[in-house]
Amino acid sequence: MPLTDSSIRGLKPRETRYTKADGGGLSIEVLPSGKKVFKLAYRYGKQQRNRTPGPFPMLRLANARIMREKVKESLMLGRDPDEADAEALLVEQPANSDRTWRVLCEAFLEKMALEGSNPRTVAAIRNKLEKTWPTLGDRVGDEINPPDLLAVCKEIEAKGNYETANRIRSAAGRVCRYAIASGLMTRNFSDGLQGALVQPQKQGFPAITEPNEVGELLRAVWDYNGAFTTISALKLTAMTWLRSNELRGAHWTEIDWQEHLWTVPAGRMKMRRKHLVPLSRQALEVLSQLYSLHGRKSPLIFPSMGKTGRAMSENTMINALNALGYKGRHVPHGFRKTASTNLNEQGWDYRWIEKQLAHEDSNSVRRAYNSAEYLQDRFKMMQHYSDWLGERRVASQ
Repeated sequence: MPLTDSSIRGLKPRETRYTKADGGGLSIEVLPSGKKVFKLAYRYGKQQRNRTPGPFPMLRLANARIMREKVKESLMLGRDPDEADAEALLVEQPANSDRTWRVLCEAFLEKMALEGSNPRTVAAIRNKLEKTWPTLGDRVGDEINPPDLLAVCKEIEAKGNYETANRIRSAAGRVCRYAIASGLMTRNFSDGLQGALVQPQKQGFPAITEPNEVGELLRAVWDYNGAFTTISALKLTAMTWLRSNELRGAHWTEIDWQEHLWTVPAGRMKMRRKHLVPLSRQALEVLSQLYSLHGRKSPLIFPSMGKTGRAMSENTMINALNALGYKGRHVPHGFRKTASTNLNEQGWDYRWIEKQLAHEDSNSVRRAYNSAEYLQDRFKMMQHYSDWLGERRVASQ
């Protein structure tokens, strides 16, 4: 099928270079480094020839296709494209076309992908940047002024989307800083706009934290008559404090049954660093029951019930809590606040709690030195917490 700008952006690097064809001899070659280059193959007489029109996204697909058509036109006239008038084969591109705002945004997003950023994060930032393209996309970055970006943000803000407006400003600032560091821009036109936008009030995830209510919540979960995998996911979320995406995508190979340890790979963690989760006796029991159910059938700990090979949907646990009457009162992510609030009140070392929550350490040297920091202390804390959850659940009956 013909290429699209979107499909080209979605091509991931492999161990060896590979190509995807657009048709008529035009293709895109993806290098192991992640760089993407247009290739144009054609035959003149008995000779097979190849050209490299330019890299993507600096050269747009539409312009690469124009170059292909000009070569084809030259061949139809019986002329050697290599000997034809060079200017006749050049594609008219605007001055500084490699420095237009949209191209700069695309280059920044490409850099994020190559650095291993979470695809969801890249998609979310793309969504924000795309809202600036209708008015700013074809303008050279250094010709854009703060009021231009402010006008885009204010239009979003006028609809009551304060958070989105601020995120657009933030995303634009990241692209500007990248472009400045790359020598493609000289100033950041997002600077100074923070005070011009309405700052949304931060609202945390709804969470039950009062001990008696925690017990009632746990009893409701333990008594839930839904799918066993869903109940188990909720139980383990409460006992491990993992985020939904970190938990749902888990594989059995991550569980060390002898060491009572769950190693979540960096690719699934929010901060892109592997995370060690000490497993209490209760957590191991839930995992053991799950393994007996489908451990030999699926590599996933929480497989989807409807789609083979897919992990449980992100809405499954939320829908279960809603069905239990906790809509607007508690969500899966709220179990993290439940744990943090109660363990801090009980006097446990806040450093152990923060490490278990996989919050980023402000000390970059210490953070890089030991991913297992406080592991033995966290084993004690996590066993205590599972015991405490059990006590609260029994007390609520």
